[in-house]
Amino acid sequence: MLKKYFFKRTRKAQQLTALCIVIIVAGIGSYLLISSHAATPYAAITAANGSLSSPATKQTCSGASDGSCVQFGSGPASGATISPSPNGVPVPSGGWSVAYADAFNKPLGNGAGEDNTLYPNRSNTCNNVPGFNSDEMEVFNCSAVNVNSSGLNLNCSYTPGVATGANYTCGTVNGAVGATAGYKFFSWTPGEGQTWAVAINAKFPQNTGEADPGWWAHGGNYQEEIDFFEGFGGGAGKGGTWTTPGPGSNGFIGGTDPTWIYNEGTSSQGQIYGDQSWYQSPGFDVSAAFHTYTTVFFPDGSFSEYIDGKLQQWGYVPTSSANCTAGSTTCTVMGPPPVNNSQALQLILSYGLRSGTDGNPDPYFTSGTRDFNIRDIAVYENASAGGANAINGGLAPGTTVK
Repeated sequence: MLKKYFFKRTRKAQQLTALCIVIIVAGIGSYLLISSHAATPYAAITAANGSLSSPATKQTCSGASDGSCVQFGSGPASGATISPSPNGVPVPSGGWSVAYADAFNKPLGNGAGEDNTLYPNRSNTCNNVPGFNSDEMEVFNCSAVNVNSSGLNLNCSYTPGVATGANYTCGTVNGAVGATAGYKFFSWTPGEGQTWAVAINAKFPQNTGEADPGWWAHGGNYQEEIDFFEGFGGGAGKGGTWTTPGPGSNGFIGGTDPTWIYNEGTSSQGQIYGDQSWYQSPGFDVSAAFHTYTTVFFPDGSFSEYIDGKLQQWGYVPTSSANCTAGSTTCTVMGPPPVNNSQALQLILSYGLRSGTDGNPDPYFTSGTRDFNIRDIAVYENASAGGANAINGGLAPGTTVK
């Protein structure tokens, strides 16, 4: 989600020439082996116990701009339940436990009973904050985050001249903003011998050649990153969509990038561990309906991807690993990458916009508001691990397991 975009874009263009038109859907690239990290265990959750609690006394939110108190959304959302196990994923020895989950059934905030597990901006302030990359066209603001009857809504609105170089106001929720009064942010350290499944039920936003929605995890110092998916709508060219190339474009459609490991500290462009990106045609428009995307990380550091409970085959394999050979389009397990770094990671959802080939503002998005909708998110761990390498685990307020 960060400055890696420029490096990835060049590499993708080269790789995609051999693939014709495909949609790149929520998959995984390389996975990171991470060294030992002390963690606070959580109890395996089988019901609504283990909730993350808010302060006992509700604070007064009277225009505070320092991020000490924010309230967004009206709730309750429909459903508000999480499955006790990820859909379609094989059950590990000892079964699954829910390490963390949020069904977005309560307003986001640090008041009593509110959802205090994700902050509604890139940093712990509700003021305008720039996007994650220099080519992004938006500012993030708490006003673009809402919890409603459908769950979490991150929107982007055309707001010309809202800031220097920015013409849109967009939404993000973030567990990597640092210590914030009244909040408890979940973090996890994969690659320590546990099995993890990271799931989301979401509907992508409309794309006309600029959408960059992301579901990812990041270290607090922005040095390591895992993308469970990231939209690259700009790959469709001018006016392109998730399924149709833009007029006069390179013939590609918009797509989502795989989960991959990225370390921004290794060079100015960062590094892809193992260079194991993949491409897969899902057979559907990712913005037309909700789908469940699940990334599974195995104890040895390898990984697989499921969409709506169906195991996905890698559509492009540049490097042999696990049960994949270079050039294969039938393998299902990738990794592990040849690296070993240690960092606890926090969860982030973001809806950014890239200038791409269309310019800023995008001539195909000059009015109105577009939405990135998320019903729920969940992180599962094999129950026999006893909560190892998970911190502040539990259920967000208003979320139950059923």
